[in-house]
Amino acid sequence: MGIRVKKITKGKRQPVRKATKPTYPDAKTMDHIMQSRFKCRQVPVTEVSLMMKDNSVKMFSQPMFMGNGGSNVWYVSGPSEKKSFGDYLQHVAASIQQHLSPEDLKRFAEQQSKMEGAPGAMPDIESFEKAE
Repeated sequence: MGIRVKKITKGKRQPVRKATKPTYPDAKTMDHIMQSRFKCRQVPVTEVSLMMKDNSVKMFSQPMFMGNGGSNVWYVSGPSEKKSFGDYLQHVAASIQQHLSPEDLKRFAEQQSKMEGAPGAMPDIESFEKAE
């Protein structure tokens, strides 16, 4: 039978290493990163809409939009709301009616009717499916 020797250690015990949570930059830090690292500039816009994969639309009203076309980097921040695609189309139609006069809408409709048979115009969905 062997003799067991207990190891004696001197000094303090080391603290247990704790997992750290990742820190996410706030808006001010993110703006600085976008301007310094990616050379993005602020682009003045009034509204930004992002189409999502689940057929909804995320609309930013009064967003801060920064971008650099050369490096293909775009950054949008600000208050947003998620809408269905049908609600989004109603919003777009209302804004078009707000910005265009009735005469402009008639002229636009006439131009669209002239372009239906023009080369390069988009075909009807039914005729497009038949063409395939």
